[in-house]
Amino acid sequence: MLVLAVAAVILGSLLWTGVLPGLHNPSTAGSPNGFASARDQAQSAADGYGGGNWSLISVTAIIPSQTISTPLNSSILSGALLTSGCSYTALAAGTETVAGSSNVSQGAAAAWFFLFRNSTNEVLFVSETPEAVTLVGTISGPCTSLLGFLNTIPSSVVEPSVAARAADAGGGYAFLRTHPGANATLSLIGGATVFGASSPAFWVVGYTACPLPGASTNVTASAFAANVSAASGGLIAAREYSQTCPISTSGNGAVSLSSSLELGQVVESQQAGAHVYATSIISAVPPLEAKDLATSVQTSTGQAVPLPAGSFLNLTGPGGSLLASYAMNSGTWLSGSATVLSSGQTLTLGTTISLGSQKFVLIFSGQPPYLGNVIAGIA
Repeated sequence: MLVLAVAAVILGSLLWTGVLPGLHNPSTAGSPNGFASARDQAQSAADGYGGGNWSLISVTAIIPSQTISTPLNSSILSGALLTSGCSYTALAAGTETVAGSSNVSQGAAAAWFFLFRNSTNEVLFVSETPEAVTLVGTISGPCTSLLGFLNTIPSSVVEPSVAARAADAGGGYAFLRTHPGANATLSLIGGATVFGASSPAFWVVGYTACPLPGASTNVTASAFAANVSAASGGLIAAREYSQTCPISTSGNGAVSLSSSLELGQVVESQQAGAHVYATSIISAVPPLEAKDLATSVQTSTGQAVPLPAGSFLNLTGPGGSLLASYAMNSGTWLSGSATVLSSGQTLTLGTTISLGSQKFVLIFSGQPPYLGNVIAGIA
């Protein structure tokens, strides 16, 4: 159900792009924390921010098999957030460390992340660790509208250790025997109420063979997930599947494209019989150049969209001057490939077919040493 995934998608975007997690002293990563204590501390911190009235709707914990460090980065969000008109406000910064665990299925974590919602559907992120409770940041704007359907997490839920035992009995133990170095996540969602029909709160216990904080190249790995009732601790469903691993940029010379390029919303217009889709560059980190991008159009489910011959992508300056041109069909830069991207420039797709009504997306894929994608949604 889409509305149930919204909180997890937003949290996941932040977790995998370096905005989270949060621990202020990387030299003293502490022992795993229980959920109940972490929840009380996070709620207390939220009550003291922005007038209070924050309701807890989602919780996520990372349980790595080895200690990991990652930066808090207030300017990086997934393309889905960046192109939806939402804004992220950072309340914390610095390098964060999450202590590793020799038993990732114990249901305790060294870092808990709480998602709160207020009456206007603004989102507040709070992290809790043995060292500190941190107000991490807020998100506001249209992308949070579905959060109004999410239920507040009940005051009484089964402990994550109970959920972990149910998940392990449903296939988790077998997965961990096959992948002894797997990392774990715990998520709690309050359910949703849509058109009078309500779904209950549930835990999601996940194990992944993907390395943390990410892989050095584009790879897939085995993963396991189980949904467990937050009221009874009974197993609802479990499955093993293949997962695309997040990209790490530490120590291998690679650079995350999403950390180097931020795009605005796509604006559609018609010029001389052509359909034109323009997105402004909000920020670009040097030395990112035009040739570091490959561009394609995809459906919302990832299917490639073939474009007519002559379709192009132009990079223009603030005054509209042409700086670089890209042939969409051949995937090559025809001119200006060495142009350095910067704020105020515009990337414009021109084609003879209408794309706006199809919910298509523009995919800007990083070329070595840049990895990953930046997505611009065509409304």
